[in-house]
Amino acid sequence: MSWRVLSIRSRMFIVTGLMLVIFSLIFTVKQTVTNLDQQLGQLQNETLPTYLQSLSAQISSEIKPFITASQMMANDQFIQQWIDNGSSDDNLPLIEQHLKTIRSSIGSDVTFITVNSPEGTEYS
Repeated sequence: MSWRVLSIRSRMFIVTGLMLVIFSLIFTVKQTVTNLDQQLGQLQNETLPTYLQSLSAQISSEIKPFITASQMMANDQFIQQWIDNGSSDDNLPLIEQHLKTIRSSIGSDVTFITVNSPEGTEYS
């Protein structure tokens, strides 16, 4: 079937229909791209910052007690005196008991201390 065989009315209908389909496709693609850009902008400017702030606050609230306990142990005068006196094994049971007390007061599963001594690194 040849194009010239069709009547002018049929040709106009086909051309108009094709133009309508092409313009509809262009409009749909343009709307989709615009919508995706808006969603990406909203994700970058609102959703992600809000989520990251929430996550930061949650991590901070969970880790703060452990930081406080670590500072408490680092500034503990009893432990500092034991280290300054050479971290002798004679006082090790007292240190272990002190660490158990700290562990129970902060609600931790484990407390430990490492000391560099002439015999090497010691873990209590």
